[in-house]
Amino acid sequence: MKASAPRGWMAALLLAGALLLSGEGQRLAVPPVRVDEDGWLLPDLVVSPAAHLWVEVRDDEKGNRRLLHFATTVWNYGSGPLELVGDVPDDPAVSRVRAWQRVTRRGGATMDLRVGDFVYHPAHQHWHLNTFARYDLYALADGRPPRLVRTSGKVTFCILSSDRAPTTPVYPVDQEGCGLRRQVLEPGWGDTYGSYTPGQDIDVTSLPDGEYELRTTADPEGALRELDEDDNVSVTRLLLTGPSVRPLME
Repeated sequence: MKASAPRGWMAALLLAGALLLSGEGQRLAVPPVRVDEDGWLLPDLVVSPAAHLWVEVRDDEKGNRRLLHFATTVWNYGSGPLELVGDVPDDPAVSRVRAWQRVTRRGGATMDLRVGDFVYHPAHQHWHLNTFARYDLYALADGRPPRLVRTSGKVTFCILSSDRAPTTPVYPVDQEGCGLRRQVLEPGWGDTYGSYTPGQDIDVTSLPDGEYELRTTADPEGALRELDEDDNVSVTRLLLTGPSVRPLME
């Protein structure tokens, strides 16, 4: 059935915690897995700090620019998959359709929740969930509060179980690529967008050298149903110097 939200769910039972190594080499403190007391097997999205930072100097129709590139990995540490399905259009020329999150209850009952749209991404040549992520760059100076200087706006993603966490048992992942019928991020798996992927960059052309903070947010509009909405942001401190960048330790 279609609905707006599952009723009465809350995170109740703490099961486990661990340190995992992401597919991009970032060590990540994993929050405890939670089980919903009403039986809904919900995902919990956790973002690794941005990795594989590098600066590209590009001369194109927009002029001579500096682009900060980075990789992003979003993990699912929930009790259920992040499963997305789309309305399959009759017209193959359609490039935007409704997207639904399918949640499953213990015992097998399912519910589809409207979470946005699937949009066709011409550069990647497949379907993306709109507003899945956002990248924000903050300037750090003289002990003052971080100041937002650049944002990616809404970033779309194709959802795939591409990186298995070291503590996740090896098992077949049932998915159908980046189509409309089913996209899934299984529990204990991550989805990585490499630093060379189109869209994994922020224009830093006019920014001065100095220290910055790159914040990566999964599900920035809170459209997806999760066990925990408070662990969707990661922070990476970095130093920009001309055409180079390096991460800074906290």
